[in-house]
Amino acid sequence: MANNPQIPLLNATNYNTWSGLMTAYLQSKGIWRIVSGAKTQPFLSDILTARELAALKLYHENCDKAYGIIYLHLDNNQKIHLEAVKDDPIQMWEVLKAVYQKCPGNRFNAYDDLFSIQKVKGESLQTLINRVEQAVLLIQQLRPKDFDLAKLDEELALLTLIRALPDKYNAFALSLLHLDKLDKAIIHQAFVTEDIQHSCHASDMPAVATAFQTTSAPSASKPKCAFCDMTNHVIDKCHKFINAQKEAKKHVKNACKDNRANKAQEATSEDKESKDMEFSGNASALNTNVPSFSTHSTDFDWIADTGATSHMTSHCNWV
Repeated sequence: MANNPQIPLLNATNYNTWSGLMTAYLQSKGIWRIVSGAKTQPFLSDILTARELAALKLYHENCDKAYGIIYLHLDNNQKIHLEAVKDDPIQMWEVLKAVYQKCPGNRFNAYDDLFSIQKVKGESLQTLINRVEQAVLLIQQLRPKDFDLAKLDEELALLTLIRALPDKYNAFALSLLHLDKLDKAIIHQAFVTEDIQHSCHASDMPAVATAFQTTSAPSASKPKCAFCDMTNHVIDKCHKFINAQKEAKKHVKNACKDNRANKAQEATSEDKESKDMEFSGNASALNTNVPSFSTHSTDFDWIADTGATSHMTSHCNWV
């Protein structure tokens, strides 16, 4: 027996659509009255007749058929609900109905869908009306049998509170929707408890941060400069160190310039002195063309090292 592709598999969100289609499909097969409980097992006399046996056999075959059709149209994660009611389509249907109609979360989702309806571009007003009516019908189907206007007012107020919660309360809102009943006292107490928990966590945060800073290494909380010994900065950001570094580089640069200048001046002085000594030595040497005299004369007494001959007696012509 294959499932009907026109009927979606039952999941956590489509019970009302699924139940409507499944009801129609079971009716088309002539077995819905068995699932709904309208048709019960045939009466059997003490001595079974052939007619009674045939009716009993047909009833059991229809029960098996109903069970198979329903089970094949369940999503895998929904089959766990029917482990205790196998081979009983009546109990199977009631269990599924209780699971999804009892949970207020399904009604909340239905209300949320209703309040979120907006006219689509190009959509006619009649189509919009039909969508709203379908959403309202879904909400009505999800209500318990004893639902009245007083419960409606209370439930709308509670669902509005849950719907108004910001995103950070998603886990809290989900836990409320898993409750079997949206009771006003229970929901209000849950809100108060959740608010206290958030307040406690918020007040604990500064203390935790302070404790963390206290137990941390001093260098991590208050950095200390290795140059000036001041806190709140390190040596790379120290203005005194940066300025001293600049002055040191400037001093070294100037010293290099002075050193090069002194070396150049010394080299110039030594070159000049060398040339002067060479010139004075040549000028103070005796002329080899001067005739020799047998007697000593003071005119030929020269001091070669002074270099005075060249520039003081340059007018004399030596023969």
